[in-house]
Amino acid sequence: LLFNSGYDLNLGLISSLPQPGDWVVYDELVHNSIREGLKLCRGNSVQFRHNDVEDFKRVLSNIRNGDLDNENRNKNIIVSIETVYS
Repeated sequence: LLFNSGYDLNLGLISSLPQPGDWVVYDELVHNSIREGLKLCRGNSVQFRHNDVEDFKRVLSNIRNGDLDNENRNKNIIVSIETVYS
């Protein structure tokens, strides 16, 4: 796949990669292109507080234990963070 910009990459990948039952866990300060992709995807999404490892662990634990979604225990968890936040 070839994308002409980072915005198009984020939008295209995030909107098509998560399938029903999958979860995308993302930092609350991710770029808008990732948020727009999440609106279009068929999976679920939940954010965690920026740079807060304990909140990240809490969110993962909730997903694994089925607190956020009881109907599908066999799910993929995709983590979306950035290296530089603008």
